[in-house]
Amino acid sequence: MTTSRFHLTLPAQTANLQLVRLMVATLASDLLSVAEIEDIKVAIEELTAVTIQPSEGGANLHLDFLVATGSLTVHGRRELPENVQLVAHDFLSTILEAVCDSHELSTEPGVGTFQFVKHARGR
Repeated sequence: MTTSRFHLTLPAQTANLQLVRLMVATLASDLLSVAEIEDIKVAIEELTAVTIQPSEGGANLHLDFLVATGSLTVHGRRELPENVQLVAHDFLSTILEAVCDSHELSTEPGVGTFQFVKHARGR
């Protein structure tokens, strides 16, 4: 099984959402179908937006991409003020269930994280 890891650190600002979408699409271009790439672009944009929405703190967003034979996994992490919680609204959960094979969004004191996995179904 071939596995490649990539890491991207960028300021947690909405202006960087386009860059994040481009990065995930580029990494998945040899693995996923066009429809699956569109799915992961939606997933990364939605999860990144939730993670950077609490504009307090100004910390960087750290993204790790794991491109494996047959799947793409993305993990995001951002330091948050102690009193801030990441919230996945019902609509967001519905979207993510439609475009990902698995996903999670969580907050521990001072850190917000997300992860999603997309399996290749066919090109």
